[in-house]
Amino acid sequence: MKRPFSLALGVVFFATCTVNAAESNSVSFSVVEVYGLENTGEATVSIVRSGSGEDECSVGFRTIPETALPGLDYTAVSGRVDFAVGQFLVSRVITLIPDTIPEPSKTFCVVLEPISNCYVTGVASNIIVIQDAQTIETMPQSFDSGLPLGWTITTNANPNGCWRFDDPGGWGNNTGGQGAVAIADSDYYDEGIMDTELRTLPFSVASTALTYLVFKTDYVSWDVDVADVDLSISGGGGPWINLWRRQSVDYPGPVSELIDLTPLAKGQSNVVVRFHYYDADDDFYWQIDDVAILVEPDSNTNGLPDWWETTYYGGLTNLTSKGDSDGDGACDEAEFIAGTSPCDTGVCFRVERFIHSNATVAVHFPTAMGHFYDLQSSTNLMEGSWTTRVARIRGMGGGTNISLSSPGANGYYRLDVRRW
Repeated sequence: MKRPFSLALGVVFFATCTVNAAESNSVSFSVVEVYGLENTGEATVSIVRSGSGEDECSVGFRTIPETALPGLDYTAVSGRVDFAVGQFLVSRVITLIPDTIPEPSKTFCVVLEPISNCYVTGVASNIIVIQDAQTIETMPQSFDSGLPLGWTITTNANPNGCWRFDDPGGWGNNTGGQGAVAIADSDYYDEGIMDTELRTLPFSVASTALTYLVFKTDYVSWDVDVADVDLSISGGGGPWINLWRRQSVDYPGPVSELIDLTPLAKGQSNVVVRFHYYDADDDFYWQIDDVAILVEPDSNTNGLPDWWETTYYGGLTNLTSKGDSDGDGACDEAEFIAGTSPCDTGVCFRVERFIHSNATVAVHFPTAMGHFYDLQSSTNLMEGSWTTRVARIRGMGGGTNISLSSPGANGYYRLDVRRW
């Protein structure tokens, strides 16, 4: 019998109901989502009242973090809104905190709570989407409305065993996303082999840009089932190039993945990405959410984005990504990925202190804002043998100490850094 598995993280349910116009103290947000550009420094939420407006009423509001964090991405607020007689709309400005870190869009919530002579109905939670100032985000897709426009689902076995958006097994969204999730659930299907593909609509990749695929994921395995992310530059006609694979070993969410599409797709006009789940026979499932293509202009096509060269050199340069400007042993591409300075010989991505005893390992290393770190171990140096011991360590711009149990005298350790 399979082991029980159920995890629900931060799932928010939204309900919409009809408000009687005569009920003058019914309060809600005007829309579900509000978009704010990071570099404008603010996002505005609008709170509306229905009905005749013949009474005074008061409602409270407060921010709740999601992928955006208070103090780093926005200023947390809580307060009170008072509606005067005949007043139907009140707006509040929330301060966004800009930075120079390219990253995907981030979200936080604002919620309403009744205080005096009112009740909250309709849209009680407002999602604030912070759009980055350095990164162009294209084709952002959640699955709250089901299959996105232009996307396709194919099945290579029984057509009933396919990607779905209604979470038939009731697992919840375990990717780190919110709301509905795309799921290939062979545990629920349980009618033979599942082999199904979820394909994006075709898109172009500029020849003067660095282009990345990002998505949130949760993969739970039982036997030999495979979760692949593949790319085609012929509009889905193949051949398919594998970019990412998980097989037989759980890769539980919440996890955010970043894949560099630039080397394979640069300058191509008919690119398709597919999420392919197969060889699944009454196994568990694969979930994905918040799929997006991120673009960073690279006008001189040297593998270093324009914003990065401007930050450190004041403009575009004739540098190459494999050069080592400051001679510290880390090439400029490595400095760019790690968020370290290419102009400071004393700063690069390295372990500063490592203490190993028979029982524990302690690692000290510097971090960069907006970056994430995985501490991994292995009993040998064979590729593919590394196990993530501590995942998604958030960089806060200072030194970090991580301690964990040692795998023994022959253990090896490494740090993996990723943007986003």
